[in-house]
Amino acid sequence: MKDGKKECPHCYSEIDSRATVCPQCHRDIAAAEEQGLADDALEDSVMERAKTPKRRKWASLMVPALIGVFAGACGVFALTQATSQSSPDPVEVINAIESVSPVYAEGQLVPARYAALSFPTDSIVSKVLVEKGDNIDAEAALIHSEEDRFVSRLPLLETRLSEAEAKLDSVRDQLDVLRVSDQDTTNSEPQITLDKILEETQASVDLVHSAVATAYKDLANGALYAPFAGTVAEVSVQEGDTALTGEPIVTIVDFSSWLVKTTDLSELNVASISVGDSAEVEIDALPGEVLRGHVIDIADVSDFLRGEVIYEVHIEIEETRELPLRWGMTAIVNISPN
Repeated sequence: MKDGKKECPHCYSEIDSRATVCPQCHRDIAAAEEQGLADDALEDSVMERAKTPKRRKWASLMVPALIGVFAGACGVFALTQATSQSSPDPVEVINAIESVSPVYAEGQLVPARYAALSFPTDSIVSKVLVEKGDNIDAEAALIHSEEDRFVSRLPLLETRLSEAEAKLDSVRDQLDVLRVSDQDTTNSEPQITLDKILEETQASVDLVHSAVATAYKDLANGALYAPFAGTVAEVSVQEGDTALTGEPIVTIVDFSSWLVKTTDLSELNVASISVGDSAEVEIDALPGEVLRGHVIDIADVSDFLRGEVIYEVHIEIEETRELPLRWGMTAIVNISPN
């Protein structure tokens, strides 16, 4: 502002410094100036009071904050030192967690015992003694073929074999007695007669032995017998049919016990389980039912499923609770490594 001039506090016009009324807005300048001085003094007082508490406030906050930062730094340092000295290797921790994590796999329900029986050679079926669904005892006859033609003669052959062996022993005894009573009987008539009888008897024994062996072979090859008590699950031939070598024609099943054979357990999981590990089994066809079991076998040789290495694991079910289980049902197993 120029010397001798001042600014009107109302319209901000430049006026003479001695003027008490603004020539522009015609308002009182003196009263406004007095009020302005009072407002300035009040503002300065307020600001002066506000400055001191703010500094004190920041000071009161900064000290604990600095202390906390320092303490935190010390704690981090101490934790770092302790971790570096006593904490296990992270890889070991991960391996330990994975080793006790449950292993899930899908599988199929199968009877614990079953047998698919066949003839060792091509055979014509002569008799079918069972039907599907029959309950049978162990060693029960199931199917006969024409190869068992000597089986009915087996008792007679065994009797003849016993008689021939007894005669052979008798002739040998007679020869021993003759040799003891007369040392020079090499060319005597009794010696020649007994030697001939011995030779003939030995030939008879050999012949009967051969017939008995043939009968027993026919008994094995010409008839199928149940290896254990169970249920006939399937019969695939009728009388007069030709049964090919090794082709299963009758299946016997023991439905009293069950197990699950896994179908997709990968090599990444098989290493963490062992025989005896407990397991829970859920059957897709029986929602809500959970059966308990345990691992009884782990395959030594791998298989492949869609390019992935897998191992077959058998889980024996410990209880069935009379549930309507069926061969081939899909099961989900949850194995808990011990």
